[in-house]
Amino acid sequence: MSRGLLLALLLVLVAELSTACGTSSSSPSSPTPTPTAAATGSLQVGVASGDVIPGTGFTVTVDGGMTQTSQTNASVTFTGLSAGEHMVALSLYSTRCSAAGENPRKVMVVASTTVRTEFEVMCSIASPATPPTR
Repeated sequence: MSRGLLLALLLVLVAELSTACGTSSSSPSSPTPTPTAAATGSLQVGVASGDVIPGTGFTVTVDGGMTQTSQTNASVTFTGLSAGEHMVALSLYSTRCSAAGENPRKVMVVASTTVRTEFEVMCSIASPATPPTR
């Protein structure tokens, strides 16, 4: 074999190896990026009621998993939420109260800000029984 032919074969072999190494399908995949502080925001959820009934607490659930509790005419704040749409649900402890409006509802969280949504709560207060008249 001539020296020129040997050199040409060697160059072809090196080119094939470098191409094969650059397209390996067994390379590890990139990890899923975690949201950075700039890609997250906060959500403040308020619960307002004109009639405060003692012991009328509530639980707010975000995306079916994160929960916080408090009393009516108060609010709770969820921090570190990814920017985008989140589902917010309100559960009330009293059977005499219910949330007015859409529940659960979708809320759009904006990066680097605190957005607010508020649930209006309506409660029925039973009046005392009146004695029968004769």
